[in-house]
Amino acid sequence: MYQGTTPSFELLIAGHDLTDAAVFVTLESGTKQLTLTGDRLEIDYDSEEDKTTIGFGFSQEETFKLPTGTMKVQVRWVDENDEAWATEEGQLNVNSVLLKKVISRAAEETEEE
Repeated sequence: MYQGTTPSFELLIAGHDLTDAAVFVTLESGTKQLTLTGDRLEIDYDSEEDKTTIGFGFSQEETFKLPTGTMKVQVRWVDENDEAWATEEGQLNVNSVLLKKVISRAAEETEEE
């Protein structure tokens, strides 16, 4: 078992309410690519500021596979009118990775009779 924290991020999309859209967040670094969608994304819309916040994190397995450093990120979505949209590619810096610190479980001592 490993102990540590996995990276989590928030992206802001201005001028669009994406709460009812099919949203895809694609991260790419070199030959490695990861696309997150559905329940992997926390999507909230602020009507006063007219912006959507998209939050996501990586699983432990993904954290071990993804490189640290700068990754390309792009948000794509299909709205309720079946129109496809996409942001320009941005950059995301992944510095925080799961710490490979092993947690050892104490062996239970048994009493001899």
